[in-house]
Amino acid sequence: MLTETLADGHKVAPASGAFTPEDHLVGKFKQAVDEERSTRFIHPVAGELVLVPARGVFIGCIKDWKPLVGEQRVSVEEIALSAREEVALADVPRGGSLEALLWVGGAEASNGRLPASLSRLDVFGLRYWPNLTRLPVTFDEIRLAALMARHPTSIAVAAGHLRVPVATVNRFISAAWCAGVAHAVNRRITPAPEHKPVQRGGLLSALLDKLRKSSGGM
Repeated sequence: MLTETLADGHKVAPASGAFTPEDHLVGKFKQAVDEERSTRFIHPVAGELVLVPARGVFIGCIKDWKPLVGEQRVSVEEIALSAREEVALADVPRGGSLEALLWVGGAEASNGRLPASLSRLDVFGLRYWPNLTRLPVTFDEIRLAALMARHPTSIAVAAGHLRVPVATVNRFISAAWCAGVAHAVNRRITPAPEHKPVQRGGLLSALLDKLRKSSGGM
């Protein structure tokens, strides 16, 4: 388990109006992808959507799911695929890339806000250049991608430098972060402290030995 803190140790509360991806359908998709779980999602109206992280693709009709990916409290059934079922899907035509699915979901859920786990004081960069030809991005978002790919920057600096609304920057970062493209470069990843097992009776045995020694010396 990993924990994140700002590089200078400073912690700030999320900006007002933040959103929690886990409360949206895109959060469920992102969790399955992050955990590398091939999962079938079933919705009574949209039908089935199968996520296959090992291949970086989803299988299904995204047209029916697109209106839902950014919605809150969408009730879906999740079924983990067995290894045999995943292999059986190898020859099934993909519906699209998981990057595009999570990007669209993050943008829709954002609505101009940042994920609650991020801060407006973070400095954001891109891990790699996204396939913008397959993503629904605006000209301003293409400019943001070019800026952050070259120079990691804060939301305020990006908005001021490119003269775009902060809400546009928030939406872009949210989409790229959900897709695994953007990250906060000022955050330090530290492993959780290791808990060493305590030997049973260790403290009690030490106390008894001390009492024995005290008794023997009397």
